[in-house]
Amino acid sequence: MSEPMQSAVETVAQVDGLIERRRLAQARTLLERSLAQQPEHVELLLRGALLDHLEDDEEAARRTLQSVLAKEPDHAGARRLLFSVLLELGRLEEAEQVILGLLRDHPESPPLFASYALLMLRTLHLDKAQRLAREGLRLDPEDAECLFAQALCELVGSPSSNASAALPELLRQSPEHAHTLWLLSASLRQQGRLRAALRVAQELLRSAPDSPPYLALVRELRLATHWSLLPLYPMLRWGWAGSALVWGGAVLMLAVARRLPPVVAGTLVVLWLAYVIYSWTWPSLLRRWLARD
Repeated sequence: MSEPMQSAVETVAQVDGLIERRRLAQARTLLERSLAQQPEHVELLLRGALLDHLEDDEEAARRTLQSVLAKEPDHAGARRLLFSVLLELGRLEEAEQVILGLLRDHPESPPLFASYALLMLRTLHLDKAQRLAREGLRLDPEDAECLFAQALCELVGSPSSNASAALPELLRQSPEHAHTLWLLSASLRQQGRLRAALRVAQELLRSAPDSPPYLALVRELRLATHWSLLPLYPMLRWGWAGSALVWGGAVLMLAVARRLPPVVAGTLVVLWLAYVIYSWTWPSLLRRWLARD
């Protein structure tokens, strides 16, 4: 009766070592062989979910974790991984319920406070994120996760060049944090915080200056935050809805212009045509100009 369990323990240790060395294909092969013999073993299933997560198959990871938690509802490792998976899926309300449950069970865990702070940053609850990071640092002033969360709070909340002084070293120590910055920049951009998104993207680029995706992100955000595109803000902020708003306003303006003196009406029409030409031509010209930097 003890041999299968010993075999599973050895497999878990070997899989963990392979994952640490990023040899995911070998880890998957070894794990599947063991799962074929013990398909309900919780720790083997958990490693399978972790591999799915590392290979960006978040839905598969979520289903496996639900199976694990149906067997062991209090499994802390499975709950932590589920939190990360839900973040990747953008299911932020569900992720918050998971992290709140973990904090109720482990109220003295600084990394949990850091994780909750990062979630609050994603939803732009900056004050709450700062309080959570500070609480984690009160428990452990040297906790790397809390230091990272605090540095991000400072970066998002302040345009000061000194706000992110700790980030380069933190990213060097834990390169996996770069993905968190990528997601945060995307969230800030989606919610119209373009300058904050640019600051985060610039930190990403500093951590990997030769990364084409990071360079492209910085260029797009530099374009979106350039002072000369301020008249296009509705389109940049709300996309097609913003365009519809601008065009709707133009139709209304032209309708009003018909009742105005010809000189005034003509001036409004000329200004509108100039705006249309500007909106069609200037962004692409500016993009090419910024790409030379």
